[in-house]
Amino acid sequence: MHLLPMMSVHELAQRAGLSERQLNRRVIDALGMSPKLVLRLARLQLALRQLRALARAGRPPSRERFGPLALRAGFADTSHMAREFRSFTGHPPEVLRERLRVPSPNEWAYDLPEDWLGDR
Repeated sequence: MHLLPMMSVHELAQRAGLSERQLNRRVIDALGMSPKLVLRLARLQLALRQLRALARAGRPPSRERFGPLALRAGFADTSHMAREFRSFTGHPPEVLRERLRVPSPNEWAYDLPEDWLGDR
């Protein structure tokens, strides 16, 4: 199981032996984004990898599979995952069924069309 997406910023700071404020400053300095955004992206990335694995196995993602997948990726529930997908892409996760493709080894787990990302 992937631990990072399951953690809160508070838990991450505790594990690092830092205050939340110190962690926030260090992560922003290193990555240019807040720890909260890093965690949100990690959850989304893990969910996308799971969706791709289902597609590769010949089991295209279905609504019924989104619940367990969302929990394994660190989301509270399917609605939470859907909100995050929409927040980052403008589309619900169901739309990915038609958009999934097998990546090359050096790609991210997803290949979202550029028009999905906009100016977010």
